[in-house]
Amino acid sequence: MNILANTDETLGRLELELSSARAELAHLAKETAEAAESLRASEEFKTRLLACSRDCIKVLDLEGRLLYMNEGGMTVLEICDVGPFLNNSWIEFWDGTDREAACKAVKAAREGGIGRFVGYFEPRISRQPRWWDVVVSPIRDANGNPERLLALSRDVTALKTHEKSLREALQINCEIINGAAEGIILYDRELRYQVFNPFMERLTGKSQAEVLGKIAADVFPRLVPSGIQDALHRALQGEVVQVADALVPKHSAEGHDVWESCTFAPHRTSEGEIVGVIGLVRDVTDRHLAEETFRSIVIGTASATGSDFFPSLVRHMAGALHVRYAFITDCDDQKHAKALAFWKGEDFGENFEFDIADTPCEKVLHGEICHYKEGLTKLFPLDTGLAELGVESYLGVPMLDKAGRVIGHIAILDDKPMERDPNRRQQQGLGGGVAPGGNSRPDRLHRFDRRRDRLRERIDRTRNSFAQQAEPPSVGEVELWRHPDRPG
Repeated sequence: MNILANTDETLGRLELELSSARAELAHLAKETAEAAESLRASEEFKTRLLACSRDCIKVLDLEGRLLYMNEGGMTVLEICDVGPFLNNSWIEFWDGTDREAACKAVKAAREGGIGRFVGYFEPRISRQPRWWDVVVSPIRDANGNPERLLALSRDVTALKTHEKSLREALQINCEIINGAAEGIILYDRELRYQVFNPFMERLTGKSQAEVLGKIAADVFPRLVPSGIQDALHRALQGEVVQVADALVPKHSAEGHDVWESCTFAPHRTSEGEIVGVIGLVRDVTDRHLAEETFRSIVIGTASATGSDFFPSLVRHMAGALHVRYAFITDCDDQKHAKALAFWKGEDFGENFEFDIADTPCEKVLHGEICHYKEGLTKLFPLDTGLAELGVESYLGVPMLDKAGRVIGHIAILDDKPMERDPNRRQQQGLGGGVAPGGNSRPDRLHRFDRRRDRLRERIDRTRNSFAQQAEPPSVGEVELWRHPDRPG
């Protein structure tokens, strides 16, 4: 009886254990099924994710052969069937330097690193230009060693196109800045030079290397008293500042005074924040010198009338241009010239006639503007009058009739070397080629009289404007003096 009882008890216990095991197995089976479903869903999601990606996603073996390409990659590369490409070298897809870059990227990933490059590859059908940002990275096994390679290619054609457009725009800006016939300057908020174009280098004699990164007033202290420094500070506050004419003493490369006409405007970011100043600078020294010269000549000849006009003109022309001698001639045949007026340093000299051959006037009376800086007597040893006057230098300008024929000339001479003035003050004062008009000598003299009378009217008006402290003579007035027969 005891044995049977023990047996029943044992069987009961075994049945309970079996029932528990069955329940546990059922639970495990359920969990396994759920895990499998979750894995299937995850794999399906990953597959859909890869398929939907517009990036070209590829799996390579360690030698760079293609094992897999996603549907999105096939679409962007316009590949209908990836089969022919499988197990072939992905590196061979690329050409030239891109192939070398792909080989290096595969090698880097195979060694556990990251390979990256930007390459050019055209889709197979449309052959449209395409640039790709390519990243190759290792797919590691359970031990952390690379067993496959993942190559991700992203289309960056739009970015490359924008970069190219930006480079071209920057190149155009650079060419404009470097080739501009006026100064272009960029300052930061501390008024340190950021851009200093070649025009400014030529104007000031300072190279970019000498000024970039330095505060403007430290490089050119005279900007402060000239008022330009104040204009820059106003521009930093958001104002567009026009500086009509500012005198900057000893600002040129040669140490001369410079008159500048400037515009300063705030330099802003795309968000509108002021980060500096843009400056445009025009050298208007020529105009000021021309006006100064013209003013001196006009005021000096204002009281001259009739036959006194030409003597008064040469006298004040010599004074305005700071030379010792000046004369005006009439020439009929480009062989023989007659002086109409001659200023001889401290007084008028007697008018004279001379053959133009072997003189510095010869080329001038054949239509050229001639300048001889020094050594005039050595250049023209047969012109003995030069030695008698002790002349060292010469500048002559032809006078032309309306048909363009030479009928005389204006010349200035000095007993010291005459530099080729960078501001062309002498040539401006001489008129740069005067055209009084007329044909025969009587006609020309009559034209001279008419020219004198018309110029006298202008002189009277200009003198009155000076007396009233009005604006100085303009460049137009200078042009009138040069070409008085023009309607005015």
